Amino acid sequence: MERNYAIDYVKFWAILFIVCIHTKPFKGAMVLGVEGDDIHLLINTFARFGVPFFFVGSGFLYGQKLLTSGNQKEYFNRYFLKLVKLFIYWYLFYILYGLVIRIVNAFGEGSSIGAAILEYVDSFIGVEEFVLFLVYGDAGGPASYHLWYLPALIWSILTVFVFIKRNRLNVLLGISLCLNLFGLLGQTYAGIVDWEFFNSNVTSRDAVFFGLFYTTLGCSIAYHYKWIRQKIAQVHSSVFVLLVVVFSITQIGERVVATMLWSEEIKGVDFYLSTIFLTLSLFLFVIKNGHIGKGSILAKVGKNAVGIYVAHTLFVDLTFMILDSYEVGLRQTVVFHLLFTPIVVVLAYLFYSLVQFIKLEIKKRFEENW
Repeated sequence: MERNYAIDYVKFWAILFIVCIHTKPFKGAMVLGVEGDDIHLLINTFARFGVPFFFVGSGFLYGQKLLTSGNQKEYFNRYFLKLVKLFIYWYLFYILYGLVIRIVNAFGEGSSIGAAILEYVDSFIGVEEFVLFLVYGDAGGPASYHLWYLPALIWSILTVFVFIKRNRLNVLLGISLCLNLFGLLGQTYAGIVDWEFFNSNVTSRDAVFFGLFYTTLGCSIAYHYKWIRQKIAQVHSSVFVLLVVVFSITQIGERVVATMLWSEEIKGVDFYLSTIFLTLSLFLFVIKNGHIGKGSILAKVGKNAVGIYVAHTLFVDLTFMILDSYEVGLRQTVVFHLLFTPIVVVLAYLFYSLVQFIKLEIKKRFEENW
């Protein structure tokens, strides 16, 4: 299959909106007389296509590699190990970051630093904590909430490979779709059935109810690539653009209705029924227009979107912590909300690039000496 530049191009916009979810643009501000919270709700809801697109894109490229690899098991092992290492590295990074924050806070409050360290370490010990680590990548720190994506992708990739080896990918697609729909009852539609299965520790934002379906969908598209290309060949690209717009609107509608009906019962707003159709329409557009973004700086940045993803919460948390500590009123200004998100994206990209450079230099020095 030819290289698809549009995937990286759209990944740039996906990571931009994912960062928006955490930077909370316009929340608490007034924009030309309009409540910033209303604008924030629209952005926050529309942005929910970002993570599903990451899963679909990863599943698609994973499926491509499996199809073209001479040794599927060898490629799976390499890719699986790469994801595990990425997760462990950043998990440890955010543990250290959380430890530093605990020490700084204890020092500022004049309390025992040793007691703060012991309390922090104790929060990682236990069977429940180990399960949370395996499923949600919970590092217990103030900026590690986004790491759930990596274990979700790891478990999804493993499950997809098992079903592929048994020639049951289509079966997995059906099963994972049912699980995703069931997972809505632990998210936006928690008000329909109040099950204790989903609680503060067990959410449906994981591999089973979220990542598995979108990863399987992407892999299935790769395995039926030629057939899909033939089917959409006569469909104008504007149709897919229109569908993206329509399902973005219905996604916002779902959130508004759910908020009106079950404001107290909602346990998360990470995905919706419309998210499935929105993500699929967007990815079909990407398949049809693979040339979009070729040679673009945005596609280059989007190619390293995972780096921005793992690093961006560091800068979000530090900024909010500093502003709150010194009671700076920047968070109420429109200028701050316009600039904060792109600045975080740039800083995260540069920081991740620096980390990669340092890692390569250390590896190079190690190989030279040994």
